[in-house]
Amino acid sequence: MKKKKKKKKKKKKKKEKKEKKKKKKEKKEKKKKTKKKKKKKKKKKKTTTTTTTTTRETRRTRIRTTITTKGKEEEEVLKLPKQTSRVPKSALQTQACHKMHGEEFNTRKRQ
Repeated sequence: MKKKKKKKKKKKKKKEKKEKKKKKKEKKEKKKKTKKKKKKKKKKKKTTTTTTTTTRETRRTRIRTTITTKGKEEEEVLKLPKQTSRVPKSALQTQACHKMHGEEFNTRKRQ
């Protein structure tokens, strides 16, 4: 006859759970004891920034003018990234071809 093994696993699990609870309580107590440091307020710069976009001719540039309280104006030219055309090149070529021959591009031929 085989001897039955004693159940030790349950006791181990209970001990582990108790240890975890103790650790959690200790952490909470530590948090209560330690005071939170106050955040320092950032000083506001005395400059007003106004962004103005330029005309359509140079639509890839944006000029940022910063006007300080003393009355000085600083201009900063920001270049925007080029927008790639979403239309495939083959479609653009056919459009140009249609324009050359005086046909409308949007009209589709029905089969």
